[in-house]
Amino acid sequence: MTEKHMTEKQEKKAAVIAFTAEGKRLAEKIISKLQENGYQCTDDQRTMGSVVSWAGEQFSAVQVLVFVGAAGIAVRAIAPWVKDKFTDPAVVVVDEMGKFVIPILSGHLGGANEFARMLAEFLCAVPVITTATDLRGCFAVDVFAREKGLWITDRRLAKEMSAAVLKGSSIGVFGDCPVQELPVFWGCRTNRIGEINLYLAIWKKERWEGKIPRENTLQLVPRVVTLGLGCRKDIDKEILKLQVMEALDAWGIWPQAVKKIATITLKKEEKAIQELCLEMHWELCFFSPRELAAVKGEFSFSPFVEQTTGVGNVCERAAVLGAGGRLLEKKTIKKGVALAAAR
Repeated sequence: MTEKHMTEKQEKKAAVIAFTAEGKRLAEKIISKLQENGYQCTDDQRTMGSVVSWAGEQFSAVQVLVFVGAAGIAVRAIAPWVKDKFTDPAVVVVDEMGKFVIPILSGHLGGANEFARMLAEFLCAVPVITTATDLRGCFAVDVFAREKGLWITDRRLAKEMSAAVLKGSSIGVFGDCPVQELPVFWGCRTNRIGEINLYLAIWKKERWEGKIPRENTLQLVPRVVTLGLGCRKDIDKEILKLQVMEALDAWGIWPQAVKKIATITLKKEEKAIQELCLEMHWELCFFSPRELAAVKGEFSFSPFVEQTTGVGNVCERAAVLGAGGRLLEKKTIKKGVALAAAR
């Protein structure tokens, strides 16, 4: 899932662009259909010289870009903005006659293939799908993760797994979810670690299992953890990141299982927190001292924190309030960073 797709945007947004009168008419038809399906849509007609800037504006703002026109135009327009398959939006091209729908970026994680099929069915067009696993009808771990709302912990292993599946190799499958939810049709379930070279572990929990060989196991984890955070003013981002990662490691929680950081409104201008969330693709939410003080439960108390912020504990209360659940890990503090975890 992606990581813009993997930042779990709550609203579906699409941007559509056309370059000719015929293309504009088709774009209007596409927009109407997308709006019926719950998308917020923007459309535009640009000169060839400004389409690159348009693509840049939309790349981080929407989940899907639709170009009605030549594929070459779309490729040149998005080229400066393509960064990472885990964060790039889906990009789809439709010829102005509406005969072909071609996903050209983020086919799996961004959902471009699925989107192209949907759009092609609506237009009575041909979806041009080129990804190997789709062509061969094989299991695709990134598609599976996206559909199940899980996050991939190791990109290298994900690539190796796709290659192994295409070769027909056996893959061990583990997990704490019901057996019927495991993708056993292409691999094999086994309890004998070491008999297979590559494993897939599918978890509903946020913590790793020590018995699983982590070095050759691709873990798929749910993004369910909220980190409550307090920190000293103007903290360096790298120091903050190091403390967060050390705490997660000590707790046995996957970084990919973190959904958001929750903190107090006094930290709204703290650049290190903003930059860390942007880098890690974590959501960020803020709560007032009054909101934090109203959270029910037993929390640690600091007179200094109360004097500074108006509430005796920020990280634990923010974690619980942000997660809407229970505290997983109580406050830990080191080098000016206080952290707690909730789910």
